[in-house]
Order: sequence, then C-alpha cells, then structure tokens
Amino acid sequence: MISGFASLAVSGCGFGLRVPEIQEAWDSPQDGDLLIREISKTVYLSIEKAVVCVMQDSGPLRDPKNRELFKKNWGVQATLVLTIQESSALAPGLTLNTQMHNGVVNFAGEYFGSSTASFGGPWAPFVSGYPSTSTFGPLQVPQAYSLGFGGKASSQATRIESSGAYFTVEKLLQNAKLENVRTGSRYEKEQAQCGEQTIDEAERDKLYPDEQENGRKPSKTAQFLSLIVNNDLKIYDWLASALHIQEVIAGMGGGTMDTGKGSGKSPAVGQNAITHEVAFFVVTEGSVTPSWRLVRVSANQNSPLFDTQRQRTHDLIVTFGPRDPKTGQLERAAQQQHDAALYGLANVNGIRGIFQP
Repeated sequence: MISGFASLAVSGCGFGLRVPEIQEAWDSPQDGDLLIREISKTVYLSIEKAVVCVMQDSGPLRDPKNRELFKKNWGVQATLVLTIQESSALAPGLTLNTQMHNGVVNFAGEYFGSSTASFGGPWAPFVSGYPSTSTFGPLQVPQAYSLGFGGKASSQATRIESSGAYFTVEKLLQNAKLENVRTGSRYEKEQAQCGEQTIDEAERDKLYPDEQENGRKPSKTAQFLSLIVNNDLKIYDWLASALHIQEVIAGMGGGTMDTGKGSGKSPAVGQNAITHEVAFFVVTEGSVTPSWRLVRVSANQNSPLFDTQRQRTHDLIVTFGPRDPKTGQLERAAQQQHDAALYGLANVNGIRGIFQP
C-alpha cells in the first residue's frame, strides 16, 4: 500500500566526511529504516484521510455527481524527498603579540568655561583673549603589535533520498474501507474526523498491525526531528478549498467538475491540477572553542576552532488531478505541475547549499 515510500534506503555522525545516515548519531542503525516507515505511514494516511473527508456528505463537494466524478476519474501523485546534510569545519587561529611602551599624546590645551569674547561658536577657543580655565597634560595610550595566522579546512556531505507513489482516488477509498473491515476502528462507517488531521501513533499502528508485534519503533528523538510525523500536513484543508472553488466554477458554467481528455467538457470549466507542498527544515549545530591569551601568543580569539552542523530537510509534494483514461496516470497538465514543483524544490535545495554557512 505504501511500498513506494518505504523503498527509501536507510551509524553515527559523519561530520561531512562520509555519507550521512538517516538516523541520528545516538540512535541505533534500525532507527533510520523505522523512521522512514513512520513518515511513509503518516503521508499515506494523511492523503487517504483527506480523500475520505472529501467524499463525505458534509464535505466540500455537495453535488453527488461531482463526488462520483472525483472518485472515478481522479488520482494523486505524491513525492517524498529527504535531504540530510552534514558539515564540519576546523579553523585554528594563532596570533603573535609584541608588547610596546605606552604611547604619549600631548594636547595643546582644552578650554572650558564661559567666554566674554564677542566671537562665538566652535572657533571661539582660538580667538585671542578667550579665557582658559583648564588645560590637560600628556596622555599615555597602551600600544602593542600583533601578527595573526589562520587557516580553515571544511567538509560537507549531502544525501538526498526521494520516492514517489501514485494512487487513484477510488483505490484510496477501497483501502480505507478494507482497513475499516480489518481493524474495525479506523473510520467508523467510513466517516473520518475531518477537523484535526494529525496522524497519531495509534492510527499509524493500525496500518500494519503485524509489525507492532515485534515492538519495532523509531526512537522518540527520531520521531521528534521528523516534523512530518508529528504535524497536520494540511492536505485536506487545501484539497477541500480547491475542490469547493472548482465546484462553484463548474456550477456557473452549468456543468460538472469533470475535466481532461475524453470528458467532453471545456478545459475552462474546473481545475486540472491541485498541488500541495510541505517542507520542514531542522538544523542542529555545535562548536568547540578553546582559547589562550598569553603575553606573546594568543590562540582562537575570534572564531570557533571546530564547528559541526547537521541539517534535515523533509519535503512532501502532493498533486491531485484527473487521470488519463489511456495510461491511468495523471493527465499531462497535472503531471507537469507536479514536475514543476519538483524542479523548484531542486533549485531551492541547490541555492540553500551554495549559501551554507
């Protein structure tokens, strides 16, 4: 059911010197694979739950004909992209100090007090006859000479894992019905609670109940750092709004929301693609800076000696659209919109890597 997502490959922090691991440095090697499973379950169940909510009588599609068209003729393409980037930098610094005698600064004199001179302003002290009330003597200023040396060595490693899955709306509804029969509690009478869309751990456990017998779950840290697992992905919110607008537009044209090849409807009636994208970017960073300040030598006064960083970017792109009757996949316009979102994601990740600190 979710094998397309679970095909992502899955110890310790590599500091940018080797291929990063999915799991964290303190997690077991199994946690990476288990985390991928939890993410895959969350994505699939979020899509399935959104579709079930759309098909309810109280959903955004009030016309039964439009609900049937959405069920029979639409599909959804989902792509999950996980990017793990690790980097480290070593930047030692050394400064040679040469102490010097204090410098002496002589002042010609500074004047304070009121003046009886007729010429005022900032040049009044230099006018002859201006009374002087106070004069400062020489001032000693510390002096030193320093010569700094520094170097930097850095390394960065990036791992990008992507996986896609395609489902028809009809298949998603069938799966929801089968799961309801098998588990008896996921959707009561195929009715989902459509307010809060966060997929909790109990719902994920019901998807593959056989796996739970082994008690295999990713660590709490791994689940926390993957914000996809612990968030409402807002798929239903956007899908419901887009489909409602589509139904209104179709009603203005006196037709249904069916679009695409072989529909016999004008392409201007309704939409041919609905895309939703979610991205989470989590960064952890640490540094070590031992420093010395001696008479003749100073070390690491201005920058960290060692710095390491780990970034995790989890991107999800979901596109709903009419299916091509010949191929059974998304029609060309919907697939192009999905591909454009993937190209944009690749560009964003590339720019982010260029400006990596």
